[in-house]
Amino acid sequence: MKKSKINKIFAMIMVCILIFSMTACGGGDKSTSTSTEDAAVATPVAADTTTTTTASDTEWAIYLYICGSNLESEGGAATNDLAELFAVTLPENVKVVIETGGSSAWMNDYANPAMLDRFVYDSNGLQLVEEVPSASMGSADTLSGFLDFAKTNYPAKKTGFVFWNHGGGSVNGAAFDELYDNDSLTLDEMKSAFSSNFELSADNQPFELIGFDTCLMATVDVAATYSDIGKYLVGKWLELYWFGRCFKC
Repeated sequence: MKKSKINKIFAMIMVCILIFSMTACGGGDKSTSTSTEDAAVATPVAADTTTTTTASDTEWAIYLYICGSNLESEGGAATNDLAELFAVTLPENVKVVIETGGSSAWMNDYANPAMLDRFVYDSNGLQLVEEVPSASMGSADTLSGFLDFAKTNYPAKKTGFVFWNHGGGSVNGAAFDELYDNDSLTLDEMKSAFSSNFELSADNQPFELIGFDTCLMATVDVAATYSDIGKYLVGKWLELYWFGRCFKC
């Protein structure tokens, strides 16, 4: 029974990741996407930096790194994806920890383009828990800061991490920040940020899964980079999805 319950939660997490994959990079079909007006209903409560949980409280935590870029400022793609996430009622033991930034404008009432905003979405809804000064989301330090925040305040028995943005493959990586000359996270920078916060091991990866809701990141190089970080890698090549277990190289 316990294994069946865990499998159901894992399936829900995978569905949430696939929901996000509808618009990043490609921009999605605007005729069918959720309107930004609908997303405004998910107005968070006031910031509270004291909110913490323990690993025993949470079965699953997904850390979501949303660099909005021109996908958001020109079409509201990130807002549309978030609206779809907010339409899902999560179990009490599942949390999604979100950082937003990297866009000159947000098509919603909760993300501030002048700051890096951190939210938690769970069974109680959306809550703004911290705002930090603007910085490039294409910087290893920014990613490392978010990982430290999420790990410290929202640990869980099982964790996943999802990048949302444009993807530039093995050469340019992902998370192109339009506020900082389209600075992006290279694979080396990603590796550095994760290794600064977690003990990496090809036999005991700290994350259950790593997701790239970006184009061009379903490559052997990416899988090799994350082989000791996540047990599973979820990525896509353009708009085609690729699922594969991370392997040892």
